[in-house]
Amino acid sequence: DDSVINLSHGAIHPKAAVISSIRAGETYIISQRQYDHKVNIYNNGTLALVTYRQDATFRREGKPVPVHNLCLNVWAKFEDGRWQRVAHVVQPAAEPAEAQKN
Repeated sequence: DDSVINLSHGAIHPKAAVISSIRAGETYIISQRQYDHKVNIYNNGTLALVTYRQDATFRREGKPVPVHNLCLNVWAKFEDGRWQRVAHVVQPAAEPAEAQKN
């Protein structure tokens, strides 16, 4: 499908490239937590924007790398009634939301 992923370092990846990277072991998610989800619906119920926070640890070059991100997913509802994520945008957050509250 036509989903794209825009990562915080400026790279834009088609979904197929991301899947290939995972299968090759180049990208590996050790742990992930998503929270603070917010959903806004537009265009007569056919477009949804979902924002959330992500705390994750990825394996890059064999080493664990912790990240704290703000994420945006764009979902489109097609004429056949199915929903599909068409974009995923990741932006680094300064720190986890819990640490900001202290």
